[in-house]
Amino acid sequence: MFILGCIGATFLAVAGYVIAAFALGKMDDNLWLKWGGFAGALLIIVFVLVAIPHFVRKRIQLTQTEISVRTDSACLGVFRKLQYIVEVKFSEIAGLSYIFSTTDSLGKGQFMLLTPMPYLVFFCKDGRKKRINLYYFSKGQRRKIIREVLLRAAASGNPLPVTSAEELMKR
Repeated sequence: MFILGCIGATFLAVAGYVIAAFALGKMDDNLWLKWGGFAGALLIIVFVLVAIPHFVRKRIQLTQTEISVRTDSACLGVFRKLQYIVEVKFSEIAGLSYIFSTTDSLGKGQFMLLTPMPYLVFFCKDGRKKRINLYYFSKGQRRKIIREVLLRAAASGNPLPVTSAEELMKR
């Protein structure tokens, strides 16, 4: 946040300088281009610094005993919170499903979410459903994640009725 504050302060200083130069009549076309380019570059840097941490958080952690996902960050109201924390032990899984939905990982609707997103749904032995959003992963990565879940569940003594990732993704 300190870096964003420094960039914001710099942007305000540049804007103040441009306004003062315009008010004093010292603004020419060359100065407009220089400061406009600087302000544009600064806005791009701010967007990248805000967006990168949001996309870096989109990872699935697989251990020998469980699969887990951290909660999304809904930063600046631009990105909606679609994934909430999910932790599923491989020994708790009763079944798997692969669905497309316009809701978040809790099954709640989101305003203006029009794109159906792929979810890996875990049916737990206690009757609960837990969903992991796979939208930010390619189809090949999704297959790999499903294969790993199937392998690790079988390794933990809980073979699942689904035999392959391809079978699950065709349903």
